[in-house]
Amino acid sequence: MFNADVISEFTPNWSGDPYGRFRWAETLFERKQYREAARELQALLAEVSDDLEVRHGLLDARLLLARAQYHAAHLTRAEETCRAILDDHPTEAYAALLLGRALQRQSRKDEAAAVLARARALGAEV
Repeated sequence: MFNADVISEFTPNWSGDPYGRFRWAETLFERKQYREAARELQALLAEVSDDLEVRHGLLDARLLLARAQYHAAHLTRAEETCRAILDDHPTEAYAALLLGRALQRQSRKDEAAAVLARARALGAEV
């Protein structure tokens, strides 16, 4: 069984290194430690949330956050993150696809169908 205390004991100190923190979150995601990856990404993004220019530059981190939330079954959070991404990047096909999948898993099939049609129109393979 996974022990969160053990992972936090081995969490590197990335203060002052946003890219290092992002790479650590990627590693957590690859290890299927989705909740921990989401937690790291939320902390990283919270530090830059007031700077719109920086936030736009963190699209990869925001997409990874949405993926981690989705895989951790935090579907409402994944939905909110995808909607926020689409507000800033309306042509982001993967965010639309992930939003559609999150809506499907919440049994919101009509909403999901419309969003998945958008994702398909943006070039995502649905």
